[in-house]
Amino acid sequence: MSQDAFGLTLPRGLAAQTSANLARLVADITGQPDSLDALPYLAPALLFEDQAAQQRLAFPQGDSGTILVQEYQGINYDGPFPQNESMTVRASTNHRGGAVEYDFVLSSSPGYDCARLKTALRVLPTAEFTALKPTHFRKEVLDQTTQSREIAISQDAVDRYLVLSGDRNPIHTAQGATQYAGLTRPVVPGLLLVSLIQPYCQIAQPGLHLISLKTRFLAPLFVAQPLWVALQQRGTDSKTGNARMRAYLLGSGGQAMAITDLVFGDPPESGAAEPV
Repeated sequence: MSQDAFGLTLPRGLAAQTSANLARLVADITGQPDSLDALPYLAPALLFEDQAAQQRLAFPQGDSGTILVQEYQGINYDGPFPQNESMTVRASTNHRGGAVEYDFVLSSSPGYDCARLKTALRVLPTAEFTALKPTHFRKEVLDQTTQSREIAISQDAVDRYLVLSGDRNPIHTAQGATQYAGLTRPVVPGLLLVSLIQPYCQIAQPGLHLISLKTRFLAPLFVAQPLWVALQQRGTDSKTGNARMRAYLLGSGGQAMAITDLVFGDPPESGAAEPV
């Protein structure tokens, strides 16, 4: 395992308009109210559309016959997240087998750590990627969840997200998926999938703030494939008193394409970010 640590400066920071556009996109997909007064939880991940950041981070690149996939995504806040402000990023990367793990601590201009993101990327042969299967659950597990109405994510919605995120992975476009990766149709970006959870959490946990989430991606969801968001209450943490919830992103037949663990509590105060 090799490790690298470095710093980045993002002069533009997170644009409030970018956050608003993400909120509108999520509202259009889910049919839930557009909560422009609340920062979309995964909006800080869009910071890395910055070209200088992408060049410095040297994200893995697939080639013909391979696909870049995301294994997991974690984020937590330790304070109010600023918008339209310059930000600094303390970044470290770990190479674990064929995966590259990224750990980012985001700091605002006043000088406090306000969020931490952690993700892992891996390049897989196309055959291994298409062989990934969603996780089956017993009926009694799904009976404990509250499920959304059916959602279908269109290519237009994916294209809107790609403009916001700067994601250039060709598997998310119709032409790239077929010509570059040999897929039958494009794959929905993982971060867009996870962004759909927040509106339902605001209904299930009124008055509480989402303070951390961690998602494991299990199998690809293709454009126009049916999707349901299922929420399961997981009690409270005995030490912090924070409420816990699990979200299942379900495809046809109640199979989980991704699983997200969420923590809710009081609004965080500024300070040092806790590990995801």
